[in-house]
Amino acid sequence: MPAPDPSKHYEDGELDSMKKGELLSLCDALSVNGGHTVGTMRAALKEHFSSGAPPSKKPKASIDPKRPKDADIDGKWQWQCSGSFTDYPSDTSAIIEEAYVAGKGSVQLPPQRNQTYVITFDDMQQTNTSVPPYKKRLIRRVGVDTNLPTSAPPPGAAIHYKPKPKPPAFAPPSSSTSESRPASPHSPSSHKVGPNIPTASADELAPPLESATFTLTPVEKDSEEFWELEEQFNAHLQGRNEDYVSKRLEKKQKPISFVMKGAEKIHNSVLEKRFAIRKAKMAAVCTNKQELRERVCFHGSHPKNLPSICKTSLLRFKHPLNPCKAQVDDGYFGTNKKGVYVSRYADYTFKYANRIVALEPGETCKIIMFRTLPGRSKHIPKLVGAIDPTEGYDSHSSPSFLEWYLFNEDQLCPDYVITVLAKEDTRTASDDM
Repeated sequence: MPAPDPSKHYEDGELDSMKKGELLSLCDALSVNGGHTVGTMRAALKEHFSSGAPPSKKPKASIDPKRPKDADIDGKWQWQCSGSFTDYPSDTSAIIEEAYVAGKGSVQLPPQRNQTYVITFDDMQQTNTSVPPYKKRLIRRVGVDTNLPTSAPPPGAAIHYKPKPKPPAFAPPSSSTSESRPASPHSPSSHKVGPNIPTASADELAPPLESATFTLTPVEKDSEEFWELEEQFNAHLQGRNEDYVSKRLEKKQKPISFVMKGAEKIHNSVLEKRFAIRKAKMAAVCTNKQELRERVCFHGSHPKNLPSICKTSLLRFKHPLNPCKAQVDDGYFGTNKKGVYVSRYADYTFKYANRIVALEPGETCKIIMFRTLPGRSKHIPKLVGAIDPTEGYDSHSSPSFLEWYLFNEDQLCPDYVITVLAKEDTRTASDDM
């Protein structure tokens, strides 16, 4: 939808028909403090226009004369995270590119895991319009055959790229087989690889698991790291767990939603190195780069088990270092003796972190978020019990795609201990407009 024109005078009826993203954009352009809800923004804007305040002097976004013709739509878009840029998914990039080529001043992206983002071309920024403090990030457009600069330009500055140089006749092999890239909220399963993550070669000897130690560092709530982690957590809430939705509705209770109350960063150099070596080994035989994509996953366990998981990660049953001496079952689509289970969605782990009891409003629990390499994953269409790992694959996916069964423990690296707070969902229909 087109962005509201801040130079226009809007009548009450026009404001009543606007959606949340449009109201937020208009409040921002007019420097009107409209609060965070649809109702307060409409009221503030109505008062603004009824007071006879002058329209915004902010000029409309000018069309860059270098913008390509329709026939030349080949640019892709990236967003900035922690000083470096990463690609938007192809479908999201196409939406941004279409609006840019058409000369629009802004474009609202399709909702991503209950998060809404607006792209503005005059300042080349992405704004999260769903969650305070309505975070902004720099964006940029690059051609398909360009070298990407490593630092961000100032907002609104033109970006120039050099042609990609031709490769030399002989290029020595790279000493690193892993590639780092930050997470994108539009690609919920991606995960940022920090600069301190070690690289490794496929033939490197893994450090012994027995030597692993770990430390926990609290993540400051008013920090870039916390905000990025919060976005990832929200993106991995599936939102349809029967314990928190259908069963409560049957009891005439409101559904439960979840917020990330706190987080601690896990530092474990042995597990990080083993993870990097596993990635290098997978890269040596992988023919599809998508199968090397890092994802995030979650695991919930009794609170007394968290230190052991932070130290040695998840271990298959009867592993010499696994403190668990008994199991409830031997797996539903892979045997626990030859692999480990993790959840793709955080809300499916809360019960297991709360002594197998669903959280009630006001209660908290702690879960672990992992970096993971599912690799080539075979979908198991129905529950088949304790089967062996499938040859030629790296993991199994559950019938409903909610879980992974990983064949090797070092396909996981514990990343954060997350404290989760359960809250009764008090949203109304107007909040989602």
